[in-house]
Amino acid sequence: MDDILIKPADSIGTIRLGMTQAEVLECIQEYKSKYPMGEGNEYYFDQAFKLEYGPDEKVSGITIDRELRHNLNCMCFGINIFTIRAEEVGLIIDQVAKYDREKAKHGFLYEYPELGLSFWRSNVFTEADMQKEWFLAKRPEEQADDLLYMYFESVRVYCPE
Repeated sequence: MDDILIKPADSIGTIRLGMTQAEVLECIQEYKSKYPMGEGNEYYFDQAFKLEYGPDEKVSGITIDRELRHNLNCMCFGINIFTIRAEEVGLIIDQVAKYDREKAKHGFLYEYPELGLSFWRSNVFTEADMQKEWFLAKRPEEQADDLLYMYFESVRVYCPE
């Protein structure tokens, strides 16, 4: 499986901050050509990148979600960020720059304003939760869904403050 590099305050893969919409569309087309997803998935890469545009109509933020992990290794600071537990990602990147502890106090958002990088998950699930009655009472497929909350769901790069 190929890697897609996440470079804080710069790019995710070939899509870079500051690009125009036309330049982004060229990058998306390159991904579609290199990684054909088959019938019914023609828009996979169109949807894989969530883009924000500034008043100058250039990319000011790029977000990808963990679904991309099925086709590419999403690498940031040498780690595959969607395959390592959220807390571990936080500890590793915290060695480069500190995340905003106030925003992270509930475990949903780890933001590194100095780097122009953030990670997000919609719910928090910990190893301790696996021993709790409410979790053990769930069906195996429901437990599998909960286990995904141990990992980040998306990563975003943007211009640092």
